[in-house]
Amino acid sequence: MLRGLARAAVQRQGALRTRGSGGGAGVPVHVVDLRSDTVTKPGPAMRRAMAEAVVGDDDYGEDPTVRELQEKAATLLGVDRTLFVPTNTMANLVSVMCHCQRRGSQLLLGQESHLHVYEQGGVAQIAGVHSHPLPDLPHGTLDLAELERMVTRGLGSPYHPVCELICLENTHSSSGGRVLPIDYLRQGLGAPVGALVGGPTDFIEGAWRLRKALGGGMRQAGVLAAAALVGLADVEEVLLRDHQNARRFAQGARTSCPLPHLLLLPEECLGGPLQRDPNPQQGHILLILEPGG
Repeated sequence: MLRGLARAAVQRQGALRTRGSGGGAGVPVHVVDLRSDTVTKPGPAMRRAMAEAVVGDDDYGEDPTVRELQEKAATLLGVDRTLFVPTNTMANLVSVMCHCQRRGSQLLLGQESHLHVYEQGGVAQIAGVHSHPLPDLPHGTLDLAELERMVTRGLGSPYHPVCELICLENTHSSSGGRVLPIDYLRQGLGAPVGALVGGPTDFIEGAWRLRKALGGGMRQAGVLAAAALVGLADVEEVLLRDHQNARRFAQGARTSCPLPHLLLLPEECLGGPLQRDPNPQQGHILLILEPGG
């Protein structure tokens, strides 16, 4: 629903005009589409890298650019190996299927998580996994007492499904891009296609088989991996700049021309004022809502 409202707001913004200080002639406004990182387009450097990528058959494990991406990502994430797959939805489904290999296994997750809300219940449709949603706390975490109760309920019980997996969305989109802290326990790069699954070697070997079964085996995929490598090269700097720009935009809009339906998540979705957050794990997402919505 929020994405639909934001899309409508972007369409309305396309017709806006500003008045010049001189003759009063209307000047077209440059519109930046802030609906999602999914609407970003590859820049010149990324397009050049894609055009010049050295490629091979990735389904045979012979694409050097894909291998380079997977190795760099494994080092960055601190895991043994990673696997390049076509979409984030497939990455989530493959990961669930690797962990939950018995039909009827239970998956615990937040009720607003992307895996539960936006992926057509694929874990049930395809993997036969029973997902049980739990209420999300304001910071994107789950109540640990309730989590423990659900995990232990199925142990030794002939009536309840057995929990084999807990999924935490990190960063948490519905909580304003919140980064979950490590002591409690996927970020966009602007690349046009693909996602990475990371884990131990035996886990990734199983993920490779599932990727193939789900139709995700790709051939000269280096043209896609090259774009992700460009995104990885400066991801920390770009993400920091994006978060700073989101906050500056919201603060400037509120100061110069108040917009009652402009939200900076997560502070405003929690009912608090727009203020500086000293928490370095804070992410920021802007939403423009319909009046009265």
